[in-house]
Amino acid sequence: MRRGWVRISVGGLLLFFMAGCSEPPAKEHDQAVAAIAAARSAGAATYATEDLAAAEASLKRYDGFVAQRDYKQALNSALDARDRSYDAAKTATAKRNELRAEATRLMGVLDAALETADAELKAPRSPAAAKRVTKLRQTRKATVLAMQEARAELTSGELQTAVRRLGDAIAALNRDTAALAAITRTSKR
Repeated sequence: MRRGWVRISVGGLLLFFMAGCSEPPAKEHDQAVAAIAAARSAGAATYATEDLAAAEASLKRYDGFVAQRDYKQALNSALDARDRSYDAAKTATAKRNELRAEATRLMGVLDAALETADAELKAPRSPAAAKRVTKLRQTRKATVLAMQEARAELTSGELQTAVRRLGDAIAALNRDTAALAAITRTSKR
């Protein structure tokens, strides 16, 4: 009696396994497609390009395996695409958070640099420094405009552009402030 049940159980399992592999794993494919869309929404196309590309490549392999009727490999590819998409979304979110934090930090640095420039502009000058004063005023004006543009870019999600713009503005303002300070020190001697 036991042997009969064992044969039926093993036969049932084989039928179940074969039935499970007789169709493409559509549910896992749909999960992978949804995960890729979610990763794109999270900014993976910009901030996690390699992870997103790997997920999309796995999904393409899924299609190839389905065409070959290799549903086990198709399942593995769909699961891989889904998992890589989750990783891409996590990476993109982390990168966006890092860039927002960096932009906030740079805004503070730029505020301090503007205060230093303003103090340097208020200091008494020799006539020889007139050119540098004019240059620093122009740079200061450009810096305020850059800050406004960076805020707009942060609002619209252009984080990398905003961080780059802020870094460039800091460098230009510090350069021109230091040049004016150097002329002031030289003329006081």
